[in-house]
Amino acid sequence: MTLPLAQAYLEQAKTDYMTYEIIRHHPSQPSSQWLHLLQMTLEKAAKAYLAAANSDFDQLRGSHLAFRRFVRMLPRNETVQEALHMSPEALREHVKNLEPLIAAIEQLVPGRGNEGPTAEYPWRNPLGGFHTPCLYDFGDIVPVIHETTRGRNLLRILQRSLNEESWHVAFGIRQ
Repeated sequence: MTLPLAQAYLEQAKTDYMTYEIIRHHPSQPSSQWLHLLQMTLEKAAKAYLAAANSDFDQLRGSHLAFRRFVRMLPRNETVQEALHMSPEALREHVKNLEPLIAAIEQLVPGRGNEGPTAEYPWRNPLGGFHTPCLYDFGDIVPVIHETTRGRNLLRILQRSLNEESWHVAFGIRQ
């Protein structure tokens, strides 16, 4: 089955999110596993919306940094403002508050000068040797995601972006 690019990204993001939810609640799985899935979900959800806004396929594939670009679009959309019961100014402030956590999650991907930590591949320890994601605690991110208002708000925005049909229509993902 073939889909328009925006819908294809959205469907894959939904699947990644379902897997994230399963792994996150499985006690034997290290946080690196679900963090990797969360990062991929954020990226693909954002790329669905960016693709609907006529972003180029090759350009979208060229970067993992997409969710901050997406959330910065939210305050300009009346459907999102109504769904979240926020004025554009309040929504802009809300997004600004989420950006440090989004940046931390987006930094979990390897490559382009990221010397670690990453959720996917080992990285060099400055003192010699290597860290591996499955043994690293990600203590600067994990508690923020599930134990703070900022983390819960990020997950709510993500869930809305994946499941809110009115958002999909408003951004042109679905007709």
